[in-house]
Amino acid sequence: MSTGDDEDDSDRNSIYFSTIRSRHADFFKSSRLTLPIKNLKKNPVRYSAHTSTSTTDGSFPTLYINKLSFSRDFRSSYDRFLLRLPVLKQEFHNVSFQLNSGDCLVLMFTKESEMISLLEVIAGVSKKSKLIGDIFINGHRMTRDRLEKTIAYVKPITRPKYLTVRQFLIIQSQLNPPATQKYGGSQHLVNRLITDLSLVQVCDISCSRVNRSQWTRIQIAIHLIRDPYILLIPDILKDIDFHDQCFIIDYLRTWANKTNKIVILAHFPTSIDVLKMFSKTLLLASGRVIFLGTPKELPEYFENIGCPCPKFKNPCDYYVDLVTHDNLTSEASRESSIRISRLVNKWMLIGQIFEKGSIGKVLLDLPKPSIIAQIVAVVSYYVLNVWNDLTTRLLSLFGIFTLSTILSIYISDLSLILPDAFLNRNIFIDYVGMFFSNYSRIDKYEKCNRS
Repeated sequence: MSTGDDEDDSDRNSIYFSTIRSRHADFFKSSRLTLPIKNLKKNPVRYSAHTSTSTTDGSFPTLYINKLSFSRDFRSSYDRFLLRLPVLKQEFHNVSFQLNSGDCLVLMFTKESEMISLLEVIAGVSKKSKLIGDIFINGHRMTRDRLEKTIAYVKPITRPKYLTVRQFLIIQSQLNPPATQKYGGSQHLVNRLITDLSLVQVCDISCSRVNRSQWTRIQIAIHLIRDPYILLIPDILKDIDFHDQCFIIDYLRTWANKTNKIVILAHFPTSIDVLKMFSKTLLLASGRVIFLGTPKELPEYFENIGCPCPKFKNPCDYYVDLVTHDNLTSEASRESSIRISRLVNKWMLIGQIFEKGSIGKVLLDLPKPSIIAQIVAVVSYYVLNVWNDLTTRLLSLFGIFTLSTILSIYISDLSLILPDAFLNRNIFIDYVGMFFSNYSRIDKYEKCNRS
Protein backbone atom coordinates (compact mmCIF):
# COMPACT_ATOMS: atom_id res chain seq x y z
CA MET A 1 0.00 0.00 0.00
CA SER A 2 1.46 3.36 -1.01
CA THR A 3 1.80 6.11 1.53
CA GLY A 4 1.45 9.85 1.12
CA ASP A 5 5.22 10.23 0.88
CA ASP A 6 5.34 7.72 -1.96
CA GLU A 7 2.66 9.65 -3.82
CA ASP A 8 4.62 12.87 -3.39
CA ASP A 9 7.75 11.19 -4.72
CA SER A 10 5.90 9.85 -7.75
CA ASP A 11 4.51 13.32 -8.43
CA ARG A 12 7.96 14.85 -8.23
CA ASN A 13 9.33 12.32 -10.71
CA SER A 14 6.55 13.14 -13.18
CA ILE A 15 7.36 15.62 -15.94
CA TYR A 16 4.07 17.37 -15.24
CA PHE A 17 4.93 18.01 -11.61
CA SER A 18 4.36 21.68 -10.90
CA THR A 19 7.02 23.18 -8.68
CA ILE A 20 4.58 25.52 -6.98
CA ARG A 21 5.36 24.30 -3.47
CA SER A 22 9.11 24.56 -3.84
CA ARG A 23 9.05 27.88 -5.69
CA HIS A 24 6.36 29.61 -3.62
CA ALA A 25 6.86 28.16 -0.16
CA ASP A 26 8.28 31.45 1.12
CA PHE A 27 5.60 33.61 -0.46
CA PHE A 28 2.23 31.89 -0.03
CA LYS A 29 0.39 31.15 3.19
CA SER A 30 -0.35 27.56 2.35
CA SER A 31 0.38 26.11 5.79
CA ARG A 32 -2.66 26.16 8.06
CA LEU A 33 -0.57 24.88 10.96
CA THR A 34 1.44 28.07 11.38
CA LEU A 35 -1.01 30.75 10.26
CA PRO A 36 -4.57 31.45 11.42
CA ILE A 37 -7.44 31.06 8.98
CA LYS A 38 -8.43 34.73 9.28
CA ASN A 39 -5.06 35.88 7.98
CA LEU A 40 -5.27 33.39 5.13
CA LYS A 41 -8.60 34.79 4.00
CA LYS A 42 -7.47 38.40 4.24
CA ASN A 43 -4.21 38.11 2.37
CA PRO A 44 -3.60 34.79 0.56
CA VAL A 45 -0.49 36.10 -1.20
CA ARG A 46 2.65 37.25 0.53
CA TYR A 47 4.36 38.86 -2.43
CA SER A 48 5.03 42.40 -1.33
CA ALA A 49 3.39 45.34 -3.02
CA HIS A 50 5.46 47.25 -5.54
CA THR A 51 7.78 49.79 -3.97
CA SER A 52 8.16 52.85 -6.16
CA THR A 53 11.77 53.16 -7.26
CA SER A 54 11.27 54.69 -10.72
CA THR A 55 12.33 58.29 -10.95
CA THR A 56 11.82 61.08 -13.44
CA ASP A 57 15.08 62.95 -12.80
CA GLY A 58 17.00 61.86 -15.86
CA SER A 59 16.90 58.08 -15.42
CA PHE A 60 16.59 56.09 -18.63
CA PRO A 61 14.90 54.50 -20.46
CA THR A 62 11.66 56.48 -20.58
CA LEU A 63 8.62 55.71 -22.72
CA TYR A 64 6.16 58.49 -23.56
CA ILE A 65 2.97 57.82 -25.53
CA ASN A 66 1.42 61.08 -26.74
CA LYS A 67 -2.24 61.11 -27.90
CA LEU A 68 -1.96 57.86 -29.80
CA SER A 69 -4.89 56.85 -32.01
CA PHE A 70 -5.06 53.82 -34.28
CA SER A 71 -7.60 52.63 -36.85
CA ARG A 72 -7.20 49.28 -38.55
CA ASP A 73 -7.68 49.09 -42.30
CA PHE A 74 -9.69 46.05 -43.39
CA ARG A 75 -9.09 46.42 -47.10
CA SER A 76 -7.71 43.41 -48.91
CA SER A 77 -4.63 43.57 -51.11
CA TYR A 78 -6.89 43.53 -54.15
CA ASP A 79 -8.81 46.56 -52.84
CA ARG A 80 -5.57 48.39 -52.18
CA PHE A 81 -4.41 47.62 -55.70
CA LEU A 82 -7.62 49.12 -57.08
CA LEU A 83 -7.09 52.21 -54.88
CA ARG A 84 -10.42 51.79 -53.16
CA LEU A 85 -11.32 53.91 -50.15
CA PRO A 86 -10.04 52.56 -46.82
CA VAL A 87 -12.38 50.63 -44.53
CA LEU A 88 -11.25 51.76 -41.08
CA LYS A 89 -12.19 50.50 -37.65
CA GLN A 90 -10.94 52.48 -34.69
CA GLU A 91 -9.18 50.33 -32.10
CA PHE A 92 -8.12 53.01 -29.61
CA HIS A 93 -8.17 56.80 -29.44
CA ASN A 94 -6.16 59.48 -27.64
CA VAL A 95 -4.10 57.16 -25.44
CA SER A 96 -1.37 58.90 -23.45
CA PHE A 97 0.88 57.65 -20.67
CA GLN A 98 4.47 57.80 -19.50
CA LEU A 99 6.69 55.10 -18.05
CA ASN A 100 10.13 55.39 -16.51
CA SER A 101 12.90 52.92 -15.83
CA GLY A 102 11.85 50.24 -13.37
CA ASP A 103 8.13 50.57 -14.12
CA CYS A 104 5.94 47.49 -14.54
CA LEU A 105 2.58 48.45 -16.05
CA VAL A 106 -0.48 46.20 -16.02
CA LEU A 107 -2.83 46.78 -18.94
CA MET A 108 -6.44 45.90 -18.15
CA PHE A 109 -8.74 45.89 -21.15
CA THR A 110 -12.28 45.04 -22.21
CA LYS A 111 -11.59 43.96 -25.78
CA GLU A 112 -8.68 41.79 -26.86
CA SER A 113 -8.30 43.42 -30.28
CA GLU A 114 -7.74 46.82 -28.64
CA MET A 115 -5.07 45.40 -26.34
CA ILE A 116 -3.25 43.63 -29.17
CA SER A 117 -3.45 46.71 -31.41
CA LEU A 118 -1.97 48.95 -28.70
CA LEU A 119 0.92 46.60 -27.98
CA GLU A 120 1.61 46.03 -31.68
CA VAL A 121 1.67 49.78 -32.36
CA ILE A 122 4.11 50.38 -29.50
CA ALA A 123 6.25 47.46 -30.68
CA GLY A 124 6.17 48.71 -34.28
CA VAL A 125 4.81 45.45 -35.69
CA SER A 126 1.29 46.58 -36.54
CA LYS A 127 0.07 46.54 -40.11
CA LYS A 128 0.09 49.83 -41.93
CA SER A 129 -3.14 51.60 -41.06
CA LYS A 130 -4.17 55.03 -39.91
CA LEU A 131 -1.96 56.00 -36.98
CA ILE A 132 -2.03 59.37 -35.23
CA GLY A 133 0.19 60.40 -32.34
CA ASP A 134 3.79 60.13 -31.25
CA ILE A 135 5.91 57.62 -29.37
CA PHE A 136 9.03 58.92 -27.62
CA ILE A 137 11.81 56.85 -26.07
CA ASN A 138 14.35 58.83 -24.06
CA GLY A 139 12.91 62.00 -25.60
CA HIS A 140 13.47 60.86 -29.19
CA ARG A 141 10.53 60.46 -31.53
CA MET A 142 10.44 56.87 -32.78
CA THR A 143 9.37 55.64 -36.18
CA ARG A 144 7.71 52.29 -36.84
CA ASP A 145 10.96 50.69 -38.03
CA ARG A 146 12.95 51.97 -35.05
CA LEU A 147 10.34 50.66 -32.60
CA GLU A 148 10.47 47.21 -34.14
CA LYS A 149 14.26 47.13 -33.81
CA THR A 150 14.45 48.32 -30.18
CA ILE A 151 11.38 46.87 -28.39
CA ALA A 152 10.80 43.19 -27.62
CA TYR A 153 7.26 41.89 -28.11
CA VAL A 154 6.33 38.43 -26.85
CA LYS A 155 4.34 36.72 -29.58
CA PRO A 156 2.70 33.32 -29.06
CA ILE A 157 4.67 30.66 -30.93
CA THR A 158 4.11 26.99 -31.64
CA ARG A 159 5.98 24.41 -29.64
CA PRO A 160 8.74 22.40 -31.31
CA LYS A 161 7.85 18.74 -31.04
CA TYR A 162 11.24 17.12 -30.59
CA LEU A 163 13.53 19.81 -29.16
CA THR A 164 14.13 19.92 -25.43
CA VAL A 165 13.70 23.12 -23.47
CA ARG A 166 17.43 23.76 -23.21
CA GLN A 167 18.04 23.03 -26.90
CA PHE A 168 15.17 25.30 -27.92
CA LEU A 169 16.44 28.19 -25.79
CA ILE A 170 20.00 27.76 -27.09
CA ILE A 171 18.83 27.87 -30.71
CA GLN A 172 16.71 30.93 -29.95
CA SER A 173 19.73 32.59 -28.36
CA GLN A 174 21.62 32.00 -31.62
CA LEU A 175 18.80 33.52 -33.68
CA ASN A 176 18.25 36.36 -31.16
CA PRO A 177 21.60 36.96 -29.45
CA PRO A 178 21.88 39.12 -26.31
CA ALA A 179 22.82 42.76 -26.65
CA THR A 180 25.95 42.41 -24.51
CA GLN A 181 28.21 39.64 -23.29
CA LYS A 182 28.23 40.91 -19.70
CA TYR A 183 26.27 37.85 -18.53
CA GLY A 184 28.94 35.44 -19.72
CA GLY A 185 27.54 34.81 -23.18
CA SER A 186 24.29 33.38 -24.43
CA GLN A 187 24.99 29.88 -23.07
CA HIS A 188 25.48 31.16 -19.53
CA LEU A 189 22.45 33.44 -19.86
CA VAL A 190 20.27 30.51 -20.95
CA ASN A 191 21.38 28.47 -17.93
CA ARG A 192 20.70 31.42 -15.66
CA LEU A 193 17.19 31.95 -17.04
CA ILE A 194 16.44 28.23 -16.71
CA THR A 195 17.35 28.46 -13.04
CA ASP A 196 15.61 31.77 -12.31
CA LEU A 197 12.38 30.77 -14.07
CA SER A 198 12.35 27.37 -12.35
CA LEU A 199 12.74 25.31 -15.51
CA VAL A 200 15.54 23.08 -14.23
CA GLN A 201 13.28 20.06 -13.75
CA VAL A 202 12.05 20.18 -17.36
CA CYS A 203 15.14 21.53 -19.15
CA ASP A 204 15.91 18.12 -20.71
CA ILE A 205 12.30 17.33 -21.61
CA SER A 206 10.67 17.94 -24.97
CA CYS A 207 8.87 21.26 -25.29
CA SER A 208 5.74 19.44 -26.42
CA ARG A 209 5.47 17.74 -23.02
CA VAL A 210 5.72 20.72 -20.67
CA ASN A 211 2.59 22.26 -19.19
CA ARG A 212 1.14 25.68 -20.00
CA SER A 213 2.84 27.51 -17.17
CA GLN A 214 6.26 26.20 -18.12
CA TRP A 215 5.71 26.99 -21.80
CA THR A 216 4.66 30.54 -20.86
CA ARG A 217 7.91 30.99 -18.95
CA ILE A 218 9.84 29.62 -21.93
CA GLN A 219 8.21 32.16 -24.26
CA ILE A 220 9.18 34.98 -21.91
CA ALA A 221 12.72 33.63 -21.54
CA ILE A 222 13.18 33.75 -25.33
CA HIS A 223 12.90 37.55 -25.23
CA LEU A 224 14.71 38.01 -21.93
CA ILE A 225 17.75 36.46 -23.62
CA ARG A 226 17.89 39.54 -25.87
CA ASP A 227 18.07 41.80 -22.77
CA PRO A 228 15.71 44.47 -24.19
CA TYR A 229 15.10 47.82 -22.52
CA ILE A 230 11.33 47.61 -23.09
CA LEU A 231 9.38 44.34 -22.96
CA LEU A 232 5.74 44.03 -24.09
CA ILE A 233 3.72 40.95 -23.12
CA PRO A 234 0.14 40.21 -24.23
CA ASP A 235 -2.34 38.32 -22.08
CA ILE A 236 -0.51 34.98 -22.06
CA LEU A 237 -0.99 34.38 -18.31
CA LYS A 238 -4.75 33.82 -18.51
CA ASP A 239 -4.66 30.02 -18.77
CA ILE A 240 -2.10 29.23 -16.08
CA ASP A 241 -2.26 28.69 -12.36
CA PHE A 242 -2.74 31.63 -9.99
CA HIS A 243 0.47 30.87 -8.12
CA ASP A 244 2.49 30.71 -11.32
CA GLN A 245 0.96 34.00 -12.43
CA CYS A 246 2.23 35.64 -9.26
CA PHE A 247 5.64 34.04 -9.71
CA ILE A 248 6.01 35.38 -13.27
CA ILE A 249 4.75 38.85 -12.31
CA ASP A 250 7.17 39.01 -9.38
CA TYR A 251 10.05 37.91 -11.59
CA LEU A 252 9.26 40.49 -14.28
CA ARG A 253 8.92 43.39 -11.85
CA THR A 254 12.15 42.38 -10.12
CA TRP A 255 13.90 42.16 -13.49
CA ALA A 256 12.61 45.61 -14.49
CA ASN A 257 13.51 47.14 -11.13
CA LYS A 258 17.04 45.76 -10.85
CA THR A 259 18.05 46.29 -14.49
CA ASN A 260 16.21 49.61 -15.06
CA LYS A 261 13.92 48.23 -17.74
CA ILE A 262 10.24 48.78 -18.61
CA VAL A 263 7.61 46.02 -18.71
CA ILE A 264 4.05 46.30 -20.05
CA LEU A 265 1.92 43.25 -19.28
CA ALA A 266 -1.70 42.76 -20.37
CA HIS A 267 -3.40 40.89 -17.55
CA PHE A 268 -6.54 40.62 -15.42
CA PRO A 269 -5.39 40.51 -11.77
CA THR A 270 -7.43 38.05 -9.76
CA SER A 271 -7.23 40.15 -6.60
CA ILE A 272 -6.23 43.59 -5.41
CA ASP A 273 -3.10 42.08 -3.85
CA VAL A 274 -1.92 40.89 -7.26
CA LEU A 275 -2.72 44.31 -8.72
CA LYS A 276 -0.51 45.99 -6.11
CA MET A 277 2.47 44.01 -7.37
CA PHE A 278 2.59 46.37 -10.36
CA SER A 279 3.85 49.94 -10.28
CA LYS A 280 1.17 51.39 -12.57
CA THR A 281 -2.26 50.45 -13.87
CA LEU A 282 -3.86 51.34 -17.20
CA LEU A 283 -7.56 50.60 -17.69
CA LEU A 284 -8.62 50.68 -21.34
CA ALA A 285 -12.27 50.51 -22.39
CA SER A 286 -13.74 51.03 -25.86
CA GLY A 287 -10.33 52.22 -26.98
CA ARG A 288 -10.22 55.05 -24.44
CA VAL A 289 -8.29 55.51 -21.21
CA ILE A 290 -10.52 55.18 -18.15
CA PHE A 291 -7.80 55.26 -15.50
CA LEU A 292 -4.04 55.55 -15.27
CA GLY A 293 -2.16 55.58 -12.01
CA THR A 294 -0.85 53.42 -9.20
CA PRO A 295 -2.86 50.37 -8.09
CA LYS A 296 -3.50 52.03 -4.74
CA GLU A 297 -5.18 54.96 -6.48
CA LEU A 298 -7.57 52.78 -8.53
CA PRO A 299 -10.25 52.10 -5.85
CA GLU A 300 -9.85 55.61 -4.47
CA TYR A 301 -10.46 57.18 -7.87
CA PHE A 302 -13.63 55.22 -8.60
CA GLU A 303 -14.90 55.86 -5.10
CA ASN A 304 -14.39 59.61 -5.54
CA ILE A 305 -16.37 59.66 -8.81
CA GLY A 306 -19.28 57.76 -7.28
CA CYS A 307 -18.50 54.18 -8.37
CA PRO A 308 -17.26 52.38 -5.26
CA CYS A 309 -16.58 48.67 -5.39
CA PRO A 310 -19.05 46.56 -3.36
CA LYS A 311 -17.78 44.55 -0.45
CA PHE A 312 -16.60 40.97 -0.93
CA LYS A 313 -15.95 41.58 -4.62
CA ASN A 314 -12.72 41.68 -6.58
CA PRO A 315 -12.14 45.35 -7.49
CA CYS A 316 -10.28 44.42 -10.67
CA ASP A 317 -13.18 42.35 -12.03
CA TYR A 318 -15.74 44.90 -10.90
CA TYR A 319 -14.10 47.88 -12.60
CA VAL A 320 -13.49 45.94 -15.82
CA ASP A 321 -17.15 44.85 -15.87
CA LEU A 322 -18.18 48.43 -15.13
CA VAL A 323 -16.54 49.74 -18.31
CA THR A 324 -17.37 46.78 -20.57
CA HIS A 325 -19.76 47.48 -23.43
CA ASP A 326 -22.90 45.32 -23.13
CA ASN A 327 -24.30 44.10 -26.47
CA LEU A 328 -27.00 41.76 -25.18
CA THR A 329 -29.87 44.19 -25.78
CA SER A 330 -30.22 47.59 -27.40
CA GLU A 331 -31.16 49.17 -24.09
CA ALA A 332 -28.16 47.64 -22.29
CA SER A 333 -25.89 48.72 -25.14
CA ARG A 334 -27.12 52.31 -24.95
CA GLU A 335 -26.81 52.39 -21.17
CA SER A 336 -23.27 50.98 -21.16
CA SER A 337 -22.20 53.41 -23.92
CA ILE A 338 -23.45 56.37 -21.88
CA ARG A 339 -21.71 55.07 -18.75
CA ILE A 340 -18.40 54.55 -20.56
CA SER A 341 -18.52 57.98 -22.21
CA ARG A 342 -19.16 59.62 -18.82
CA LEU A 343 -16.21 57.81 -17.26
CA VAL A 344 -13.99 58.81 -20.20
CA ASN A 345 -15.04 62.46 -19.87
CA LYS A 346 -14.39 62.44 -16.12
CA TRP A 347 -10.90 61.07 -16.68
CA MET A 348 -10.19 63.66 -19.35
CA LEU A 349 -11.16 66.44 -16.94
CA ILE A 350 -8.81 65.28 -14.19
CA GLY A 351 -6.31 63.43 -16.39
CA GLN A 352 -2.59 63.77 -15.94
CA ILE A 353 -0.36 65.99 -18.04
CA PHE A 354 2.74 64.26 -19.40
CA GLU A 355 5.98 65.57 -20.78
CA LYS A 356 8.38 63.74 -23.03
CA GLY A 357 11.15 64.54 -20.55
CA SER A 358 14.81 65.24 -21.05
CA ILE A 359 16.58 63.92 -24.11
CA GLY A 360 18.84 60.97 -23.40
CA LYS A 361 20.86 58.53 -25.41
CA VAL A 362 19.31 56.77 -28.37
CA LEU A 363 18.62 53.12 -27.66
CA LEU A 364 20.67 50.78 -29.78
CA ASP A 365 18.94 48.26 -32.00
CA LEU A 366 18.55 44.77 -30.68
CA PRO A 367 21.38 42.71 -32.20
CA LYS A 368 20.77 40.45 -35.15
CA PRO A 369 22.71 37.27 -35.87
CA SER A 370 25.11 36.99 -38.76
CA ILE A 371 24.31 34.86 -41.78
CA ILE A 372 26.71 32.16 -40.57
CA ALA A 373 25.04 32.12 -37.14
CA GLN A 374 21.62 31.76 -38.76
CA ILE A 375 22.82 28.86 -40.91
CA VAL A 376 24.35 27.16 -37.86
CA ALA A 377 21.11 27.63 -35.91
CA VAL A 378 18.94 26.21 -38.69
CA VAL A 379 21.26 23.24 -39.23
CA SER A 380 21.35 22.62 -35.47
CA TYR A 381 17.56 22.71 -35.39
CA TYR A 382 17.19 19.97 -38.00
CA VAL A 383 20.06 17.87 -36.66
CA LEU A 384 18.60 17.93 -33.15
CA ASN A 385 15.18 17.07 -34.52
CA VAL A 386 16.62 13.99 -36.22
CA TRP A 387 18.70 13.05 -33.18
CA ASN A 388 15.83 13.40 -30.70
CA ASP A 389 13.41 11.40 -32.85
CA LEU A 390 15.87 8.93 -34.34
CA THR A 391 13.47 5.97 -34.50
CA THR A 392 10.89 7.70 -36.67
CA ARG A 393 13.52 9.09 -38.98
CA LEU A 394 15.23 5.72 -39.43
CA LEU A 395 11.90 4.09 -40.21
CA SER A 396 11.19 6.78 -42.79
CA LEU A 397 14.59 6.25 -44.43
CA PHE A 398 14.05 2.50 -44.38
CA GLY A 399 10.71 2.96 -46.14
CA ILE A 400 12.31 5.20 -48.76
CA PHE A 401 15.06 2.70 -49.57
CA THR A 402 12.63 -0.23 -49.57
CA LEU A 403 10.26 1.40 -52.01
CA SER A 404 13.08 2.63 -54.24
CA THR A 405 14.51 -0.92 -54.33
CA ILE A 406 11.13 -2.34 -55.32
CA LEU A 407 10.83 0.22 -58.09
CA SER A 408 14.32 -0.51 -59.38
CA ILE A 409 13.66 -4.28 -59.44
CA TYR A 410 10.33 -3.77 -61.15
CA ILE A 411 11.81 -1.87 -64.09
CA SER A 412 15.34 -3.26 -64.03
CA ASP A 413 14.83 -5.15 -67.29
CA LEU A 414 15.43 -2.12 -69.51
CA SER A 415 15.64 -2.45 -73.24
CA LEU A 416 18.82 -1.36 -74.98
CA ILE A 417 16.99 -0.43 -78.18
CA LEU A 418 16.06 3.17 -78.71
CA PRO A 419 13.56 4.72 -78.18
CA ASP A 420 12.27 2.05 -75.74
CA ALA A 421 15.32 2.41 -73.48
CA PHE A 422 14.84 6.17 -73.26
CA LEU A 423 11.14 5.84 -72.45
CA ASN A 424 11.73 3.14 -69.82
CA ARG A 425 14.35 5.23 -68.05
CA ASN A 426 12.02 8.21 -68.09
CA ILE A 427 9.30 6.09 -66.51
CA PHE A 428 11.73 5.09 -63.76
CA ILE A 429 12.56 8.74 -63.03
CA ASP A 430 8.85 9.59 -62.99
CA TYR A 431 8.16 6.82 -60.49
CA VAL A 432 10.93 8.00 -58.17
CA GLY A 433 9.79 11.62 -58.42
CA MET A 434 6.21 10.58 -57.74
CA PHE A 435 7.32 8.67 -54.66
CA PHE A 436 9.21 11.61 -53.16
CA SER A 437 6.34 14.00 -53.87
CA ASN A 438 3.87 11.63 -52.20
CA TYR A 439 6.23 11.17 -49.27
CA SER A 440 6.43 14.93 -48.74
CA ARG A 441 2.63 15.12 -48.80
CA ILE A 442 2.37 12.33 -46.24
CA ASP A 443 4.91 14.11 -44.04
CA LYS A 444 2.90 17.35 -44.22
CA TYR A 445 -0.28 15.43 -43.39
CA GLU A 446 1.36 13.91 -40.30
CA LYS A 447 2.51 17.35 -39.14
CA CYS A 448 -1.01 18.73 -39.55
CA ASN A 449 -2.42 15.87 -37.48
CA ARG A 450 0.17 16.47 -34.76
CA SER A 451 -0.62 20.17 -34.60
